[in-house]
Amino acid sequence: MSVFQFKQFTVYQSLAAMKVGTDSIILGSAIKIKSKYKRILDVGTGTGLLSLMIAQKSSNLVITAVEIDSNAYHQAKINIDKCKWRNKINLIHADAKQLKIDNKYDLVICNPPYFSKSKQSIITSKNTARHQVELTFKDLLNIWDKIGNDDSDLACIIPIIESEKLYKMVKNRGNYLAYFLEVRSNPNSNPKRAVMLFSKNKMETIKSELCIHNNEGSYSDAYINMTKDFYLNH
Repeated sequence: MSVFQFKQFTVYQSLAAMKVGTDSIILGSAIKIKSKYKRILDVGTGTGLLSLMIAQKSSNLVITAVEIDSNAYHQAKINIDKCKWRNKINLIHADAKQLKIDNKYDLVICNPPYFSKSKQSIITSKNTARHQVELTFKDLLNIWDKIGNDDSDLACIIPIIESEKLYKMVKNRGNYLAYFLEVRSNPNSNPKRAVMLFSKNKMETIKSELCIHNNEGSYSDAYINMTKDFYLNH
């Protein structure tokens, strides 16, 4: 599908290697906008979906969306230019690792590359989006360290099998896991994704879980409730 219609915005995606997926929708839906969040950085914005979802949630935010891939950048530009919050989202065609900023961020969000050991696609842009080629976990944490302020958070969604590795890396840097959402396809399947919110402040971890589908194969009530502000049919 080259166009994905949400309640308050449209995502065109024919140019982007990675299309609209459940992962970004869950991450964008799960993020609670804290009062301390004023400036948000979206690392590897792709189609711009996460930035658009966050912009819909609050009118008081300034969002910087960064994308290294040319095709994805042009796709995000189309989507952001057409949305009602285009004045709140600053799209930059750059490598987030090289970003130069004047003011630090309160929240860094990312649906990062994964499948670090899996077979790579012959399509370079899809490699960049899906594999730890241009952006590793270490890179992401360095970005958070460097351009997130001392009170900032980092939110991401990753495969459950990578979550312990990332948690240990964050812990070793002296930071904390504030929120952990375990995501499974249905009540009988193993967890496949983890939404993780990290903080630079000491706190206890809040744990939760989400089933996308119920036993009948339809979207679960919990998933519908989480995403109802965005999906047209929820």
